Amino acid sequence: MKQIIAVVNMKGGVGKTSTVVSLADALGTTTDDQVLIIDVDTQANASYCLVGDRIRDIITAGKTIDTFLHQSILGDTSPDPFVDHIQRNVSNTKARNRQANISLIASSTHLRVSEREILRHYTNSGKSLDGIEIEILNTLRREMATLGDEFPYIIIDCAPGISPFTSAAIGLADLVIIPTIPDFLSDLGLNSFLENFGKNLPHVVASREARVLFTRSRARSKRSRIWNMSKGKNEMTNTHKKYEDEIRARSRSDGAGFKVFKTTIDESPAMPAAMSMGAVQGKTVTFQQKYPGKLGNSIVEFKDEVLEALL
Repeated sequence: MKQIIAVVNMKGGVGKTSTVVSLADALGTTTDDQVLIIDVDTQANASYCLVGDRIRDIITAGKTIDTFLHQSILGDTSPDPFVDHIQRNVSNTKARNRQANISLIASSTHLRVSEREILRHYTNSGKSLDGIEIEILNTLRREMATLGDEFPYIIIDCAPGISPFTSAAIGLADLVIIPTIPDFLSDLGLNSFLENFGKNLPHVVASREARVLFTRSRARSKRSRIWNMSKGKNEMTNTHKKYEDEIRARSRSDGAGFKVFKTTIDESPAMPAAMSMGAVQGKTVTFQQKYPGKLGNSIVEFKDEVLEALL
């Protein structure tokens, strides 16, 4: 049985790609299950983190998600089978003396152009935006079905905002993860996403679960402390802890529409370093080397919470 996870947010720079890659690494090194990452972000960051400069050859060969959807939906040429677009065993992370079981359907910087052409095609044929999103969703659902049970976990890395491709990913997902930095601007992005998640995506069933993951948090560090001058106060306030507490409190209110993971991924220079390690071809690292100390422990705890949420 496939479990599909969409990683989304209205705001960029909140740690979506690092969440996707580190979660896949944790699943791929602690279970015997295959993990498939589908990159539908035009920045293709997850693709670069996993295959590095090989992404150029993958794009040239036409083995990216945007090429497949362009050919499949617009029908200008017969696409190669969906399964042929999978880059297998792309992780250089190891545990228990074996490579993590991670595969990839890559994105490219052409994705936004393909998306616009698909939108134009459907709009000219008289379809509404809702109808277009459902067509893309059904196309992806049909193609994922051809994979059978090979990949028990499929993680979709989405672009910032809610594009038709992101909307389709949310519609397919069993679990929606919203990485969020606990600060003012990221909280605005979270609220904007939750508003759209509820009422502007008609194909998303009411039972779809959205969970916030705090990323790049400094709530347990003095680095997030600033002077609070409001309401006559003159004291130091840890702003990240303030937003963590406020968002957790909102999640417990009636009709909140989201939950919050207990685990937080605190800010660490090891995380951007880990994302660069995957792009180095021919070099393998253990999970502990890639995500040292507390960072690795937090990622494993987060993985355990994800598996619990999927039960």
